[in-house]
Amino acid sequence: MSNSPIRAAMPEFETRPPASILSDLLRVAPKATVAWIANEETRTFAEASERCANVANWLGAWAPVDGVIAILGENSGTYIECLYAIPDAQCRALLLNYRHHPREWVAMLQRTQAVAVVGDLELLEQLAPFLAAARLTVQLIAFDPGRPNEATPSDAAAPDCAYASYEQIATSSSQPGRTLASDPDACAWLVPTSGTTGTPKLAMLSHNSLLTAAWGCHLARPVAADDVYLYPFPLCHVAAYNVLVYHQHARPIVVMRRFDAPAIIALIAKHQCTATSLAPTMLSLLLDAHAFEQGENLSSLRSIGYGSSAIPAPLLRRAIGDLGCDFSQGYGMTELSGNAVFLDATDHSSGVDHNPELLTKAGRATPLVELRIVDDDGQPVSDGVVGEITVRGAQIMIGYFNDPTATSEALRNNWLFTGDLGVLTDGYLRVVDRKKDVIITGGENVASREVEAVLYQHPSVAEVAVVGLSDERWGEIVAAAIVLRPGLAVSEEALTTHCRQSLAGFKIPRRMAFVAELPKNTTGKIEKPRVREYFATTETTHSA
Repeated sequence: MSNSPIRAAMPEFETRPPASILSDLLRVAPKATVAWIANEETRTFAEASERCANVANWLGAWAPVDGVIAILGENSGTYIECLYAIPDAQCRALLLNYRHHPREWVAMLQRTQAVAVVGDLELLEQLAPFLAAARLTVQLIAFDPGRPNEATPSDAAAPDCAYASYEQIATSSSQPGRTLASDPDACAWLVPTSGTTGTPKLAMLSHNSLLTAAWGCHLARPVAADDVYLYPFPLCHVAAYNVLVYHQHARPIVVMRRFDAPAIIALIAKHQCTATSLAPTMLSLLLDAHAFEQGENLSSLRSIGYGSSAIPAPLLRRAIGDLGCDFSQGYGMTELSGNAVFLDATDHSSGVDHNPELLTKAGRATPLVELRIVDDDGQPVSDGVVGEITVRGAQIMIGYFNDPTATSEALRNNWLFTGDLGVLTDGYLRVVDRKKDVIITGGENVASREVEAVLYQHPSVAEVAVVGLSDERWGEIVAAAIVLRPGLAVSEEALTTHCRQSLAGFKIPRRMAFVAELPKNTTGKIEKPRVREYFATTETTHSA
């Protein structure tokens, strides 16, 4: 175990999460307590537990053990139920991204040999013809009420297939098809990696890894006895572990169908939400919307967790000043089942008051993981030396689904090699960059985050992504895609002059592009492969 200062600051705690499988969180909670409010529909823990058991029993009667059942939908209470019910049936929940193309969904279903897809009727209707074209037979189960429960596993996915009704299944008691899940080390969720560095892999997350990550999150930013948590991210990402964080303490979740800044403000005010989590892009949009929503009172909001990507210091300072609540940062990834390193509220206060260097850190490891920095040979380096971030603990993934090569590269002697570069100083981690995002130009290493941080300091810059582009002379050159603030303008020459005040010459972008928006995935993380593709195909950029 790590000697993280978080341990000393926390009261006595259990070394394991207070449950062994996901559905235990619903079964042991106070029955009358609200579990979630989703699209104005409220569900108590008693209702949720009964519905999940019905779905698990129905699946267990025909789906094979360890069979893959995909979830395809926008955020809803039924989506949350599936995150519990599918693993409870000893199956694996495959989280499909609703924003992807049906061909991508079919590829994932073929890759995993999925036996069913449960989700929004509109999305299933988009999927069905592609299933037929691929001659792929899966059971389709629609969230939407009103469809008859006519389909069977044998006739689903025909061109004129009927859709099983999720609502009928969830409200119909039945005898268990088999003993429900009891192995905490079994795979519960199959979660695609973010795909920001290439083709997504499928991380296998167990009951234990998810619950450990949720418990570690509580140790770093404790869940209060009266917390009401607003969840804004798509549930099809690992960020869904935040649901478990609050359900471990029987606290309600307010879920919105998809991110919308004015809607978040209204929901926080209506349900007196005390906590939420946001990506930096979401936080910026929330602050802009709040400036125009003077009638909504956000005084109930006590804490905001942020993560998914680095946050520009000016944005963080603005957020602290405008909202007046506590902030904490989380560093993690899909392969870690969530976050493992946190910069807590006390660190943020210290950073704002007298130690701004703290705000450049990712934070300290939770007591449930070990953290170390290693060189290219996998050997630990000294404090203050940059190397690859590695993590060991119960919250790391089982491995990548059907990908032993990628698994052996990522998991070595029980350590997860994250692919991120970082440095440890006095127990605090600073993330330098993605290992693959380090730009090597003329033999010199350039951290894209460092260049981005300088560009963010210019008052005209709203968003920026820095990437490396192939170059015959230099190997790579630094390029920046820039989104300007509304109504503001700046020339490439002016930005180059701005960069020269803080960066060595070889770090200054040689190509710049002013774009309307940057490509992002559904958690708000910038997709740098698509930024590189833009530079490779556009003629609108110029030498800086």
